[in-house]
Amino acid sequence: STFENIRLSIGAAPAIEYNLFPYSMYTRRQLRALYAVGLQERRYYEETLLGRTRETLPQHQLSVTFEQREPWGSLEASSEWSQYLNDVSKTRLEVEGRIGLRITKGLSVEAEVSASRVRDQLSLPARGATAEEVLLRLRQLRSGYEYNSSINLTYTFGSIFSSLVNPRFGS
Repeated sequence: STFENIRLSIGAAPAIEYNLFPYSMYTRRQLRALYAVGLQERRYYEETLLGRTRETLPQHQLSVTFEQREPWGSLEASSEWSQYLNDVSKTRLEVEGRIGLRITKGLSVEAEVSASRVRDQLSLPARGATAEEVLLRLRQLRSGYEYNSSINLTYTFGSIFSSLVNPRFGS
């Protein structure tokens, strides 16, 4: 990602997940908690603010997700917190909510909002961004917070089973 100044990122993080609802209900309702801890190897295009061109980062994360699917549509709310273990001040907290309403068979409308408290931008290049890179959104900028919202109109057709996947580990 040239936007994030990351040439290569490889990681492994064993995780444990628990769903409050029984597995027999997984297609309709879930309240999952997941904890993962692992390592991430990163190589950067340019030297970062911290003077690095590559680094190995120990990291852990905790996430909680609620999902509910009903004939009228679906609800989802999630929260994720992560932290680098080599510098515990480098954290990120993300909160997201989504609602989807079925209008007719195959046609639905979805609204989504998300907010993040960002304190872990380790890959920012030392040189900063040019005016052109900022205007064209080619380079990530230093930020303490991120907010997003969207409204989508979707029409789905094909097999009734095409959207059925195993939801474990957020899939």
